[in-house]
Amino acid sequence: MGYGGPIASNRALCGALAGLGAEVRVLTTNTDGVRKLPKEFSGWRPFEGYQIFYGNRWFWRDLSPALAGELMKEIPAADLVHITGTYNWFLPLAGRLCRRHGKPLVVSPRGSLVPEARGSKGLKKRLFDRLSQGRALSRVSAFHATSEEEARELRKLVPGARMAVIPNGVEVPEALPEREPNAAPYLLYLGRLHPNKQVERIIEAFARAGAGTATDSSPLTGAPVNARSSFVVGRSSIAQHQTQEGSLIENPNPRAGGEHGGRDAPPNELSAGAGAIRRQ
Repeated sequence: MGYGGPIASNRALCGALAGLGAEVRVLTTNTDGVRKLPKEFSGWRPFEGYQIFYGNRWFWRDLSPALAGELMKEIPAADLVHITGTYNWFLPLAGRLCRRHGKPLVVSPRGSLVPEARGSKGLKKRLFDRLSQGRALSRVSAFHATSEEEARELRKLVPGARMAVIPNGVEVPEALPEREPNAAPYLLYLGRLHPNKQVERIIEAFARAGAGTATDSSPLTGAPVNARSSFVVGRSSIAQHQTQEGSLIENPNPRAGGEHGGRDAPPNELSAGAGAIRRQ
């Protein structure tokens, strides 16, 4: 199964740090959705210039005694500990170990602590906050937010917390793949369909590029782009969401496709909860 978002960002971060000469050691589990990774993903393995430890998962995705044991070994020797995500058992454990050994702890919630995310399964999360995570968050040395909006919400949740706002980096390719000279531009968006993602802005920008105008209605320099086709696909939490340039098409086949519709799934075979936006 392929993953994007925080997983891709963490991979890029670890690779960049290793490239700068830092010793990077990643601890995770062998969870692969509802399944487990193949058996060769066990213990320590080299990967792209750094080491990754895969702890065996018990019962549900985050419970791994092997990972807990490695945290107890690695944190005392670390210069800095970085946790991605919240509402997992290893954040409270890392918080206690960092406090015990005097190690700085940086947490990247990746949007998991904004009100919309905390409202999902809210009763369970409030209970977890009260029993364990609330204390762990108070022990965090600094939070990494990817937007000012996320930083504002974190300051409300953890008053006085140190904050760094750093957007996710994007590696721009040196050259684009060759395409047919007369081929029409094609826009593909792959991700979760939710109002917070503001997919409408992508569609609007694509449409304005085709009309040769910028978002402020001023003319674009150079030849206008003949924008004819766009396709948006992803897991959806919107039942029906109309936009100026397109509409959300509800999934007609909820059992087909993978997490994001499958690599080869056509538009009418998206996964459960998925939909598509097409320009009209």
